[in-house]
Amino acid sequence: MVRADLFLIIRMRLNRNRKTQTMMPTEITFFAVTLFLALSTLLSWKRRHDLIQARLNKGLRGYVEKRSAPPAVVEQPAVAQPAAAELVTA
Repeated sequence: MVRADLFLIIRMRLNRNRKTQTMMPTEITFFAVTLFLALSTLLSWKRRHDLIQARLNKGLRGYVEKRSAPPAVVEQPAVAQPAAAELVTA
């Protein structure tokens, strides 16, 4: 016999009444509740993580703005503005 055949025979002996291949209604309910709780926990952790990240980013932006040097003011050379009479052409 092939090794795979031996494993199949052993598995079939352990599973004569096929109890391990089907799920009872209570097991299905337990599984569904477990999945729901896992999903809700994951979503709450994700939401909490996003809130903490947003607060941290906001705080870091404020810190960087306070610590950064004020922008250098570059003076523009004065350009003579034409008089209003010069703009009106007759």
